[in-house]
Amino acid sequence: MKVLIVEDDKTLLELLCKKLRENDFFCEGVQTAQDALLYLKAEEFDVICLDIMLGKDNGISLCKDIR
Repeated sequence: MKVLIVEDDKTLLELLCKKLRENDFFCEGVQTAQDALLYLKAEEFDVICLDIMLGKDNGISLCKDIR
């Protein structure tokens, strides 16, 4: 399963990706909404784990853009 994690807290992002990879998930992590959109244009993911409060970005708006 391919997972995209969008999380602005670098420590939390790294921990989530590490744990998912340890459990045989393919995981990519990004810290901004713009990077998430670039990844989504290049690849398909089965699941997106999206932080609602992304610093200057808004996770709700990103979710609407993705849909």
